Amino acid sequence: MNVRAADDEIYHTDDLMEYISELCHRRLRQIESNASFVHRDPVTLIFEEEVNYFVVEGVSKAKKEGEEESGDSYLLKEFGKGMYLAALSDGMGSGAVAAKDSGKMMDLLDKFMETGFHMEKAITLLNSLMYLRGERERTLTLDSCEIDLYQGTCRFLKYGAAVSFLKRGEKVWKIEANSLPLGIFSKEDPEEAAYGLEDGDYIVMVTDGVTDAYENRFGAMPLEEFIGRLEYENPRQMANMLMNMAITNANGKIRDDMTVIVLGIWSNT
Repeated sequence: MNVRAADDEIYHTDDLMEYISELCHRRLRQIESNASFVHRDPVTLIFEEEVNYFVVEGVSKAKKEGEEESGDSYLLKEFGKGMYLAALSDGMGSGAVAAKDSGKMMDLLDKFMETGFHMEKAITLLNSLMYLRGERERTLTLDSCEIDLYQGTCRFLKYGAAVSFLKRGEKVWKIEANSLPLGIFSKEDPEEAAYGLEDGDYIVMVTDGVTDAYENRFGAMPLEEFIGRLEYENPRQMANMLMNMAITNANGKIRDDMTVIVLGIWSNT
């Protein structure tokens, strides 16, 4: 809406939002670029319907011993219209080269999504760019989870990525795929998995350094079972606990870059 105040009056944009919400019988929210106040000069304000769910993020990272940078990069962002994207990339190898590759991947994905591309189209473009680069030995994994904050659903697309998990209380679903990393073939069709979400669910995404730490120690509790037993509600605490146990399972040695992302899903109603 285009609006201005009469004469020397001043209106707070939040007050206008509340008034319009009542008129529309919808819970509305502002976009970040809206002005805080309306004066006599005309301004354009944009309001959108409030989402039904919100995400709380927790991240824990550890770089491989002897390296100055982690080769893992991630993107956590809401792109408007109630679409939230969590993406995690593991660069080939470790250190500065892997960090540069995975970081560039996340930057490009962010830009494509901001431009209005759908997730599949954005990833297809990324794969084409990597394939045309012709460096097959520098492939990248990509684990992506798109969350619809209006409908309360999530959708995973995986390219050579480690297993992910959906936690609901003590019940845990594993999300796995056999698709190859990006850049190997000119066109790669990922495996897709979709789930309905409920208030209090958690999504856990990890790189293979984490899964290897849980699998390679005899007698260690499987990662899936450990996630099911976690009783923390704070996603950051959960991510730190999963990381600490991974390092413990590896006898205190960090043999590969490790990243844990935990997303808590809560109802906004």
